[in-house]
Amino acid sequence: MTELTYEDECYIWASSFYLYETIDEDFFELSDEERYKHLDEYAWEPFEFVDGYTIDGHINELAAHLINNTYPERNLWQRFTNYLKNKFT
Repeated sequence: MTELTYEDECYIWASSFYLYETIDEDFFELSDEERYKHLDEYAWEPFEFVDGYTIDGHINELAAHLINNTYPERNLWQRFTNYLKNKFT
């Protein structure tokens, strides 16, 4: 077993939004085909009819937001909602 990278850890975190069971470290040692099959088999109910390849894309996209810090910050969101309140009231 190899040591997980930050990107792997982000993938594991993001996968919890799409799967009903957390993936383990051995997941990254599987072939692509085996990974897609695993994602297909453990897809959370709203994604049960989505293929593993597509689920992998969704997980990678969410993980990329975490890796690149492209998610809304609480203060930014509060400033934005205050701006909208002031502009339209």
